[in-house]
Amino acid sequence: MSMSISISLLTQDNNFVKAFASLIRRLTAKSDYIKIKRLQKYQITEGEELDLETLISILESPNSESLIYSEDAFRLSISYTLASGEGVPLTIEFNGKGYGDGHKARNDSSLRVTAQDSSLWRS
Repeated sequence: MSMSISISLLTQDNNFVKAFASLIRRLTAKSDYIKIKRLQKYQITEGEELDLETLISILESPNSESLIYSEDAFRLSISYTLASGEGVPLTIEFNGKGYGDGHKARNDSSLRVTAQDSSLWRS
């Protein structure tokens, strides 16, 4: 089973990409496993592997907002450590407007966070 969380990232200056970078920094601070891929239009699994520093520098570059309209996507697979000490695998995806074949949210960029762990569904 998995759950999907959609997050609306709005900051005071509406800088979507820098808000995404901030989210990545927070989630990876408690992660002992990080795998990052940069995908281009129509790529689903094959892509350029990046390290965290490279991704953050891309997201915080002066022209980073152009990523919203790009054909690029970034997929991060991490193990997020909960307060209880348990690790939860998370996949975080950022898709530029031109990425894929019509798989865009609200005709704009999208961000999706997916957690996959059967213990999330136990009471």
